[in-house]
Amino acid sequence: MKIYAVIDKLKTEYPLQRLCEVLIVSRSCYYDWKNKKTYQLNSVSQSMEDKVIAVFKANKRRYGTRRIVAELGHQGIKASPYKVRKALVDITAHTLPLISVHSLPAFQFKVYHF
Repeated sequence: MKIYAVIDKLKTEYPLQRLCEVLIVSRSCYYDWKNKKTYQLNSVSQSMEDKVIAVFKANKRRYGTRRIVAELGHQGIKASPYKVRKALVDITAHTLPLISVHSLPAFQFKVYHF
């Protein structure tokens, strides 16, 4: 990660705690990066995420976590509902359009007077 390299370079000029606060990084994550203990997405996890996205898109973005887990099971792929849900959250956060309230049709309500 580039941000950790920047912190590593600037830590001689500025206090490490302050650098981490400004860049919104925890010191433990910095030390994990420095000691090469960071989490890296391996190819198996990436291919699983790609399969989840493929099933989601193939079914017109209508399938939820349970259906995708079942569909992957039918394909012979063992998938955790938690990983499927995480992949869905990642893709839908970037692809779903936001609907403006002003673009919705105005409803006509009939007022009854008693």
